[in-house]
Amino acid sequence: MLELVNVSARFGDRPVLTDIDLSVAEGELVSVLGPSGAGKTTLLRLIAGLEAPSGGRISWDGRDLAGVAVHERSFGLMFQDYALFPHRDVFDNVAFGLRMRGEGATAGAVRARVEEVLALVGLPGMEHRSVDRLSGGEQQRVALARAIAPSPRLLMLDEPLGSLDRGLRERLPFELRSIFRQLGLTVLYVTHDQEEALGVADRTVVLHDGRIEADAAPEALWLTPPTEFVARFLGFENICLATVAARIATTPWGVISVSAEVAPGRQRLVIHPDAFSPDPSGSIRGTVSARIFRGDHVRVRLDVPNAPPLELDARWVPLPALGDALTLTVDPAGVVSLPEAGMLPR
Repeated sequence: MLELVNVSARFGDRPVLTDIDLSVAEGELVSVLGPSGAGKTTLLRLIAGLEAPSGGRISWDGRDLAGVAVHERSFGLMFQDYALFPHRDVFDNVAFGLRMRGEGATAGAVRARVEEVLALVGLPGMEHRSVDRLSGGEQQRVALARAIAPSPRLLMLDEPLGSLDRGLRERLPFELRSIFRQLGLTVLYVTHDQEEALGVADRTVVLHDGRIEADAAPEALWLTPPTEFVARFLGFENICLATVAARIATTPWGVISVSAEVAPGRQRLVIHPDAFSPDPSGSIRGTVSARIFRGDHVRVRLDVPNAPPLELDARWVPLPALGDALTLTVDPAGVVSLPEAGMLPR
């Protein structure tokens, strides 16, 4: 098991990571999510041994990794830019880590392992292709094959899908998760993409300004974000200060119901965008001022008199058009009360 206790990192006088407590169990898939500058890549570099922490302890199965060289940690790291060797073919790129670690006494054992992992990532028979003639998706798979070929104790990936087109970015998380599970890998997966982080992992850690803001299962993080920053970073815009009494909230948009028991008084609420539905007797009325088509739904901005605009996901038919007047109700299950930490002013 990987364990970080009170780990900090500084670049000169600037703190990059502060008081990081994180554990990753054997076989667990953990995503690290956060905006640019949150400290995600620095976290990976500390664990890999490419940088030394300013404070705290990093250990594997109870053994302190301070002073343990990079190649002795048996960790795999897949870089954002893949860092493939352009002058070597696919075979030599994938075999590099095996040869560096002396895995397999014979050339035949190395070849067998290279062929095995290339088949696993969907590139069978491509051993002798030049890497500069591969598509971006194929290069990504070669980099993954190289990272997993030596059977690392821990596999770390730094924005592995960041340079791919949208279609590949939506499809590959399914394949990656399947490969990780098939191999029983322990994975730390860094990304700034919310859907990617929630889709690939058993657990998602959110970094903000070098600190852990949240650590929870993806479903829990989405349904009940613990702070306003996390809610907004996940894409929720309908956040308001409301007065709550007996599961009834008085908001800037009117009176709505809350399904969960919430302490009476002033509370900061998050309303999920898909909690809205058309209802002639609903309490929210407004006019569609903007819309974005997203395939299975339309994201709508609704101008409400004397209140901030609302963003909602319209999944009903016919889809609302610009200028339409809507009367809506809110599903109480889609209203979440933030903990006290989430009530800090913006």
